[in-house]
Amino acid sequence: MIWAPGVNLSAVEGVLGQRYGHPGDAVRAGSDAIIVGSGIHGSDDPATAARGYADVSWGALLER
Repeated sequence: MIWAPGVNLSAVEGVLGQRYGHPGDAVRAGSDAIIVGSGIHGSDDPATAARGYADVSWGALLER
């Protein structure tokens, strides 16, 4: 199983210099799972944010 950390739907670079990739790109590149942090817990609505990541990831998996 391949896990991809550092994915974010909207950010490209974090406040500490982290680099983020798009979750769809990670899944299409072969990742089986994505690890999301601030994209969910930093959201005003974490449940909706999590659903957004799930939808994008699932769509990318179907394209693969």
